[in-house]
Amino acid sequence: MCSGSGQQLIHTLLAGVGHAVARAHVPALANVLWALQQHASQFSAWLLAVLGQDEFPTSRVTMQAREALAGQLLRGSINKKDFAEAVSDLSVVARGLC
Repeated sequence: MCSGSGQQLIHTLLAGVGHAVARAHVPALANVLWALQQHASQFSAWLLAVLGQDEFPTSRVTMQAREALAGQLLRGSINKKDFAEAVSDLSVVARGLC
């Protein structure tokens, strides 16, 4: 997978998590992100580049929250359930539901 296309895929998935798709679909998006994290060697670089963008995925998500999310998702010992929960938490914050 080319660097640009991987980063674009993560951007699109996180935009979906944040606001572009119904919350009922967030677990499916988390599964795709999990698979990328497990199999794409450049996942961490792509994720950090996407989360480094201002006001992404929405202005409700602070830089500190994005940094915390990156730390959680890039932790080597994270399991699939905790990964999905972190992605779901991002969705709740980005949509202003908390």
